Amino acid sequence: MGTLFGAVRIPEAIVHAAVESTDREYIHPILADRLDGPVIHDGRGRNYYALIGPEAHLDWGTSAPGVERLAPATQLGVPATNLHKYTARTPIYWAVSGAEPRHCAPGSVALLVRIGAARLEEAAA
Repeated sequence: MGTLFGAVRIPEAIVHAAVESTDREYIHPILADRLDGPVIHDGRGRNYYALIGPEAHLDWGTSAPGVERLAPATQLGVPATNLHKYTARTPIYWAVSGAEPRHCAPGSVALLVRIGAARLEEAAA
């Protein structure tokens, strides 16, 4: 992290709440549309990682458990560019392709987190 890109770890529960689905086939196109940048899914750790610019500013507007901007020098496993589906052998894959050199829009990442966190709070109340 830090030189070419940064990353935001977002727990699956927040993503599922934000898009109102647990179906990967439904979630991934929505993430592609809403975040407009590469996203890694770690099905084993149950987290999504939205890749952002290394200097991107994030205005969270909320605190959401488990959401974290990874610190510079943090190591994140990046899957091969051809891995686009979860399997037992490849639990870490591209939910949204990272083949093109671009980043997710920071405001869109923050909005997704705010929506998911609010829906989880609402469901818990």
